[in-house]
Amino acid sequence: MEVTLVYLLLVSLTLASCRTYYDSFKVYQVTPKSMEEAKLLQELENNENYDFWSDLRTLHSPVNIMVSPDAQYEFENLLDTYQIDNSVLISNVEGTIQTESLKLRYSPRVTSGQVSFEEFMRYDDIVAYLERLAQDYPNIVTTEVVGRSFEGRDILLIRISSGGTNKTTIFAEATVHAREWIAPPVALYVINQLVENPNNSYMYQDIDWAIIPVANPDGYEFSHKDTRLWRKTRTPGTICHGTDPNRNFDFNWRVIGASHWQCDQTYAGRMPFSEPETIAIRDYTLKHKDDIKLYLAIHSYGLWLLYPWGHTTDEPDNTAELNELGQLYADAIYAINGTTYRIGSTANLLYYAAGTSIDWAKGVAGIDLAYTLELPGGGTYGFDIDASRIQPVVEETWEGFVAFHDYIYSKFVNVTFFKVYQVTPKSMEEASVLKELENDENFDFWTDLRALNTPFNVMVSPDAQNKFEDLVKSYQIDYSVLINNVEETIQTENLKVRNTVRVTTGEVTFNDFMRYDEIVAYLKRLEQDYPAIVTTEIIGKSFEGRDIYLIRISSGGGSNKTTIFAEAAVHAREWIAPPVALYVINQLVENTDNSYMYQDIDWAIIPVANPDGYEFTHDDKPENFKPIGGDSQWPLPTEQAFVSNGDRAEPYLIVFWRKTRTPGTICFGTDPNRNFDFNWRVIGASAWQCDQNYAGFTPFSEPETMAIRDYTLRYKDDIKLYLAIHSQGLWLLYPWGHTTDEPDNTDELNELGQQYADAVSAVNGTEYRVGSTANLLYYAAGTSIDWAKGVAGIDLAYTIELPGGGTYGWDIDASRIQSVVEETWEGFEIFHDYVYQVTPKSIEEASVLKELENDENFDFWTDLRALNTPFSVMVSPDAQNKFEDLVKSYQIDYSVLINNVEETIQTENLKVRNTVRVTTGEVTFNDFMRYDEIVAYLKRLEQDYPAIVTTEIIGKSFEGRDIYLIRISSGGGSNKTTIFAEAAVHAREWIAPPVALYVINQLVENTNNSYMYQDIDWAIIPVANPDGYEFTHDDNRLWRKTRTPGTICFGTDPNRNFDFNWRVIGASAWQCDQTYAGFTPFSEPETMAIRDYILRYKDDIKLHLAIHSQGLWLLYPWGHTTDEPDNADELNELGQQYADAVSAVNGTEYRVGSVANLLYYAAGSSIDWAKGVAGIDLAYTIELPGGGTYGWDIDASRIQSVVEETWKGFEIFHDYLYNKFINGTL
Repeated sequence: MEVTLVYLLLVSLTLASCRTYYDSFKVYQVTPKSMEEAKLLQELENNENYDFWSDLRTLHSPVNIMVSPDAQYEFENLLDTYQIDNSVLISNVEGTIQTESLKLRYSPRVTSGQVSFEEFMRYDDIVAYLERLAQDYPNIVTTEVVGRSFEGRDILLIRISSGGTNKTTIFAEATVHAREWIAPPVALYVINQLVENPNNSYMYQDIDWAIIPVANPDGYEFSHKDTRLWRKTRTPGTICHGTDPNRNFDFNWRVIGASHWQCDQTYAGRMPFSEPETIAIRDYTLKHKDDIKLYLAIHSYGLWLLYPWGHTTDEPDNTAELNELGQLYADAIYAINGTTYRIGSTANLLYYAAGTSIDWAKGVAGIDLAYTLELPGGGTYGFDIDASRIQPVVEETWEGFVAFHDYIYSKFVNVTFFKVYQVTPKSMEEASVLKELENDENFDFWTDLRALNTPFNVMVSPDAQNKFEDLVKSYQIDYSVLINNVEETIQTENLKVRNTVRVTTGEVTFNDFMRYDEIVAYLKRLEQDYPAIVTTEIIGKSFEGRDIYLIRISSGGGSNKTTIFAEAAVHAREWIAPPVALYVINQLVENTDNSYMYQDIDWAIIPVANPDGYEFTHDDKPENFKPIGGDSQWPLPTEQAFVSNGDRAEPYLIVFWRKTRTPGTICFGTDPNRNFDFNWRVIGASAWQCDQNYAGFTPFSEPETMAIRDYTLRYKDDIKLYLAIHSQGLWLLYPWGHTTDEPDNTDELNELGQQYADAVSAVNGTEYRVGSTANLLYYAAGTSIDWAKGVAGIDLAYTIELPGGGTYGWDIDASRIQSVVEETWEGFEIFHDYVYQVTPKSIEEASVLKELENDENFDFWTDLRALNTPFSVMVSPDAQNKFEDLVKSYQIDYSVLINNVEETIQTENLKVRNTVRVTTGEVTFNDFMRYDEIVAYLKRLEQDYPAIVTTEIIGKSFEGRDIYLIRISSGGGSNKTTIFAEAAVHAREWIAPPVALYVINQLVENTNNSYMYQDIDWAIIPVANPDGYEFTHDDNRLWRKTRTPGTICFGTDPNRNFDFNWRVIGASAWQCDQTYAGFTPFSEPETMAIRDYILRYKDDIKLHLAIHSQGLWLLYPWGHTTDEPDNADELNELGQQYADAVSAVNGTEYRVGSVANLLYYAAGSSIDWAKGVAGIDLAYTIELPGGGTYGWDIDASRIQSVVEETWKGFEIFHDYLYNKFINGTL
């Protein structure tokens, strides 16, 4: 028995000492494109002939697999048979290992106690170096054994300090992952530079450094002696060795992105902190957590600087600061060798990874600044970077560490400048705590503490910053540092302005921000040079006596002409606003190509509506003003100062002044855009005169707002469009600001707004969002546009929030002026073209027009629905003069929408006429197919593919057309996971059926996609509103509704007719309206058909898709409220995957969000009903691309590109459902 035991022990020792050889083993890089391909590869994972070097995470992501010689023929056959993309990454693994081993064997070893950056040092060499430093530099270096590895190696930490306790500390750990050999050299270089380079001694005077160069010594040594790519610790398990230390920390341990299977690379351990290595890091960190202000985990590879979180895509509370500091690190490194790091949270930028050290450091130890540094890679595997690259990597990374030091020093040690914090109170208690600071002179609230969960900005003096941070941390109030050094920012901006070459008097420039006097001189010069079209008028004087100039551009012809009015620079600091106003003026007056734009429409523009404030933002040293602290030197130590004004001292902002300059009892200025007399000061405006949005002591207390008021009221019957030019934010806002209720002409405001946004986007890709002030931005009562609509009766009123830039958003660089003004001009052209339609404003006007309806010379294209709502009427040549005289005599707003109807029709008809009709039973994506052609195609598929295709008539339209549904399935009985899609609910959206048909075509007739209906059924209605669809072909191209007759008008909007919050908002009770919701829910046979089918299969349908156009939105519920659905995170995540897949094809960019938040209120839609009643959690409206003249009349030449890119999104939908409901991997 004893002999046997000895024998077994000898065998065991022999086996343990033998290294595995990999002669003729190959490494393949394989990229699965479908779930079928992924499943084939997954089946190999437990086969001993296959070693997966990287995870099979997602489709279209490469995975590296080492394959034994015996299995290579079989494997290559498999790849060829299924046409799986692949390449040979390593043709002989053993040869590669031998080459690397040879290099290591012949590398000169480092002298004991020394450091080298020409080779990768072994654990013992590193320990010897640290111990030598402690011996040679005892005044600044101490070493500490913070723990022992499983195999008994010391985990050594070095502390570099000038002495003292409780000092601000930077902590760094390297080589948690054993194979990441570049990590120890970086840690050692930082240590070397701090200790042995006297030029850097300043870096440990006030800040201590605690660094662990090799946090996983067992694994690190094992990667040198045995398995080069070993990642984990060496703790033995029941089957396999080792735990991933960077999944072993006790914060959201093993919830996602970590494995419970001990043989996996990301095995999280049998329990949190199961490893002595992670326990050592934990215990040291907790002992010093109050001192550690920056936690760094040094890894490789990837060129990422990652911050928390890894378990969720939610961003941490101090994202802005983490990004800002991360960018400083990245910029410092880039300046050396051009190496570019990407910055972001682990889950958003890389992948899910729960239980990491940085997540634990922030989430448990409370260290707000925590990063993983993913250093450069190289070599064959990425981790085996060549030793020749050590020096450049450590040198460039050192510069990033210098940036880290400087930031920590300025934030926690040398606090001598003012900072701006962004703070978000979540409860009344938190708000009360912050409110108590408002009267403390150390705190200046830049924005109002308006509402819970709404961020506001507060500037804090140097003396109060530690107190403030302790306060917000103790109450767990969310905060971040918005501006780290206010004075430095001001100096940078002032220097730019000071060094700018001024413009010649009377000229205009778009290379610089012009001053008030220069702008006035330009307006006067235009009046002098172009007297036939330009007049200037002083419509008022500012408090300080400056003239408020308005320029009028007109072809003449007397009064009562349709007018577009624009005011800019109401808010003083918004410097980009005057250039936009001036560019519009310049293009109208000095570019003869645009002379048509003032023939029938006048323009009235105020380039600088708040001249006192505007000049105040330019003057960096106003007379009679003293800085904080009395006689200290100018420039100020903050961007705030006090003015001596009798017995009062009042704060003002230099660069960021927003208000007028009217003096109050305590502070200067009123926010002009809260001073208009419409719901004045009811919400979103302040009664406290020192606030940024102080509404004034009365409405129209300011001479500037009085000037705008008086001019507008004088011409209110002529002004058809009111524009307030502001910045920054890329919003086009319409009323109201005092309520989330939508205005009566929301549809029109949205439609025109979207035309503006599309025109601007077409220039540089700048994306505007369109919506009401209160719904899209915030509450703001007393604004100029609300007053213009609510009091002056100007129905079309917008605030244009131009692009921002610079540090604060308002300090956009002058180099960007040209691009901004050019793209905005395109939007102004749209405004002009729109204003130039017939809009009755009174019953009298409507009656005059109504009398024309039976005259054969007039053809009303759209209904005369309501006052102040434009409609279109076609007029014969014989009647045009009479018509124009009529509308002018009654002062009815009108414009020419189409100058030559026949030409437009011929163009469109010619396209249709010259299109070869599709052969019966076939499909085409070169043209828009008619209803009968679509039905014939569905029937042919059912005939040719009976094993997978069935068609079903699920209902009949009002005019008796069959509503066809096609079901694609591999069979296998009922209760199968199903994707449901309906298209062409809105008749005019011709691009919707081709998308539905392409999905059907790809599923049925492309055998490569057969895997997509093996486990998931598809139920698709290509034309859900066949009557309306045919009517758009035969009669009215822009028809939207069904064709059910009403008492006055035809049709109901099917997508407002579903019985979930039916007609509560965003739907009409008037049957002639486009959004008429029907006389009852489900009044339409079309919506009943959809309802009945869905309810029959509601337990199987996991995804409901409503295919619409146009807009490039992927919308999810709700449409009746801005509240988000309970699964908003999932809807956003899946939606973004769809958007990314589509974008990858042609660059088409979709926006993802709820209907009410992203688009407009729309109650009674199919997706709201699908989720709210049928219980289908995943429900989207796909708003496809638009085009043509109206948006819905996209050209047939674009069908192919649209359907192909949208198909990629449908693949994403399939894969997600497969993973969630079939494969169970989500």
